[in-house]
Amino acid sequence: RLHGEVVRLEVRNAFTEQRSIKRLRTRFPLVLATSFSIILSIALAVWAFAQHGLYATDAGEQRTVALTDGSRIELNGRTRLRVAYSDRARLVELLEGQALFQVAKDKTRPFMVDTSAARIRAVGTEFDVYKEGPATTVTVIEGTVALLPATPGKAEWSALAAPNLFVSAGEQAVVTPNGTARPKVANVSAATAWTRGQLEFDETSLSQVAEEFNHSSPRPLVLASPAARRVRISGVYSSVDPAS
Repeated sequence: RLHGEVVRLEVRNAFTEQRSIKRLRTRFPLVLATSFSIILSIALAVWAFAQHGLYATDAGEQRTVALTDGSRIELNGRTRLRVAYSDRARLVELLEGQALFQVAKDKTRPFMVDTSAARIRAVGTEFDVYKEGPATTVTVIEGTVALLPATPGKAEWSALAAPNLFVSAGEQAVVTPNGTARPKVANVSAATAWTRGQLEFDETSLSQVAEEFNHSSPRPLVLASPAARRVRISGVYSSVDPAS
């Protein structure tokens, strides 16, 4: 009988183990699906947080963004920027491309545009910022902006930093890693022609013309020879018409 009880116990244990394995096999897909759903939700939340305040355009696309404070930003093609507002400052990081800023006045919160090469501060004004490689071109249409030292840190920390120089309406300044050029009289019409679907050039190299055009058109211009890059042209052209 003792031997028989042991056998029955072993059989009972084996049956229980098989039932547990079967239950585990049944539940495993559900557990796996739940785990995947949780991981996906976390990944989407992280992605959404990273994309918060990010605006972008493709080649040939233009976009106007109305901000909560009443400011407006027009984005040229192939442009990316991130907007980060706080209680003490309004920061826009221009990651690439070109944008026209129409800034609403708010004396308690300086409006800052950061391109890594330059930091531009404005209170109530209109200006164009073009980030081309390591260089940043700032053209002021209305009002005055201050160019600040491009030091790392939060906008709040540098909002009151002493400016390198001021750029007034009708002037343009170029900032490079080697420093900031003194402001000069700007061709405001040419600098903002992209907002009207046009491109204006004055003795401009064809390589720069192609670069400007390729912001505005999904059909890119490609220069086939080094000699073509050095050709200089002047005129007003359609920003979406490669034949022009």
